[in-house]
Amino acid sequence: MKKLIVSGLMIISVSAFSQSTSKTYKSGKATITVWENQKTGVNGDYTERNYEVNKIYKKGNQWKETNNFTYSELLKLRAIIDKAILEEEIKVD
Repeated sequence: MKKLIVSGLMIISVSAFSQSTSKTYKSGKATITVWENQKTGVNGDYTERNYEVNKIYKKGNQWKETNNFTYSELLKLRAIIDKAILEEEIKVD
């Protein structure tokens, strides 16, 4: 049985905008950006979180971005998705 050991998970940036904030979690080439949007619904105000998943790579001299992943990248990605969701959901609004 193979074990997946993921190390080096970290928040690499935090940005604030007028009504949205973002955090980016990174592991290797994969990044997950969490966007928070303040909304008002029938039951009052709430925070909606959207998760953007990308891979950054270099082709020649140009940096590119994609949302295609290999199997091993998906295994690592699963770990940072879990971390991002856990850290975002334990916040008290």
